[in-house]
Amino acid sequence: MKTLTKALAAAVVACGFASAARAGTTSVNFESSADKSIKKLGSFSGTATYDDAADYNGYTDNTTSGIKTLSGTTINLGDNATYTRTAAFEYRATPNGAAAGTGEFGMATVTVASNGGMSTQLQRLMSATVVKR
Repeated sequence: MKTLTKALAAAVVACGFASAARAGTTSVNFESSADKSIKKLGSFSGTATYDDAADYNGYTDNTTSGIKTLSGTTINLGDNATYTRTAAFEYRATPNGAAAGTGEFGMATVTVASNGGMSTQLQRLMSATVVKR
């Protein structure tokens, strides 16, 4: 159990959303097919663009072959579990304030859960303010 929790925590950190901010834009092409959707009602293809942390709000993905790190390494626990990674972002007016429509601060939350019922969650407070030393 302890090993699984550590692996899940490592997987959360591996998500670019929970890592330090980076400059640039990431584009992801994705496609679904009607025969693989849950209710078999339709399909979609397109490109999602992520150029700041707020763009990851609502992002989710899942895998049965292990969780891939930013460097491309796959963490495979060999348990054939499905892992779901979900990202959320909320703007804050102050570091410890409530969620707001806009603000100089943001709270990023990444949750990784397995279909076996285990989950782990990490949060990071981010700031748009530049501190000069």
